Amino acid sequence: MHKNFMAGGIMALAVILVCVSMSWNEPATAADHGDAPLTAADLGADIADVYAFHDTDAGTLTTIFTYGGGSSALPLYDGDVLYTIHLDTNADQASDHQILVRFGQDTAGDWGVQATGIPGSSAALSGPVGTTTAGSGVIKLFAGMTDDPFFFDLQGFHDTLSTGTLMFDNTRDSFAGRNIMSVVVEMPLDLGLGSTPTNIRAWATAGRN
Repeated sequence: MHKNFMAGGIMALAVILVCVSMSWNEPATAADHGDAPLTAADLGADIADVYAFHDTDAGTLTTIFTYGGGSSALPLYDGDVLYTIHLDTNADQASDHQILVRFGQDTAGDWGVQATGIPGSSAALSGPVGTTTAGSGVIKLFAGMTDDPFFFDLQGFHDTLSTGTLMFDNTRDSFAGRNIMSVVVEMPLDLGLGSTPTNIRAWATAGRN
């Protein structure tokens, strides 16, 4: 599945902060974004949403993609899936930066995550899942189970379809308390270029070996 998001100007999505720092004690119901049957059958490679936001004061760009919505067995890590975060800095709809993300297990069976190609660093960044791993400068990596940040009133959607009148309620979030897998990469806003691009387009893809 392929999702696009444009990050530019002064746009910021504060709601995504729930993915960067959070904890959980009890499992919740998994979120399910109702994808097509072929993608829903491969939840490890089924990207649900892509988010991007920036902080000009901190000089950071944060990208997040979620996957695995609807799985009955979260957390879900798959060492055979390669995730790619694409960044386009010159509006030609082609990747100028590609961040490659993979999961793997050590000899004890513990899962870890590795990201390569993070702008501003020539080194791979890896660490255990479920924790934030810091790299050089502002670079950080997190991968694990989180509350789904996607906000949607499903009841309002169905009520709108049945009545023909807008029935959405912005206090009603159908995905609140539902788990999903999230991968968060924080990097320099200038992407190691020395000056910040006017517009940064971000999207993510997943491929299975």
